[in-house]
Amino acid sequence: MSAFMVSDKHINTLLTWTNANYQGRIYTQKKDFDSSNANDLQLMANVLKGENIRSLEARYGNNTAEEMADFEKDILFNFTNGREFKPVEIIKLCNCYDYQSCESDDYDTTTANKIIKSIRACAVSMLPGYDQAKWDI
Repeated sequence: MSAFMVSDKHINTLLTWTNANYQGRIYTQKKDFDSSNANDLQLMANVLKGENIRSLEARYGNNTAEEMADFEKDILFNFTNGREFKPVEIIKLCNCYDYQSCESDDYDTTTANKIIKSIRACAVSMLPGYDQAKWDI
């Protein structure tokens, strides 16, 4: 499996969508994030970028400082411009992020994983027909 660094725009798009569509807090073991709070959006952006970097380091080992220098900078969260993304597009962006960031042995227990799971769950609940589908059989 190969991995790459997702773009800042990728992360900003996920968090912009979350800000507009997720009503509530994202709970993790280390911190609870409020998706309507700009400071928390910035913190989540840094967590997501940092975990993606950690995954690349786990996958490819220690790169030279020069190779990793561009990735080591904190992301500046900015609301993305443009069209509204559909829930299925957000799910795909979450899946891409997971694939690029899952190389560390403990990814399943990380704050980044919990953020992405929350965003994905929100997007799934907005899919057409979700509210009408039976809860159990």
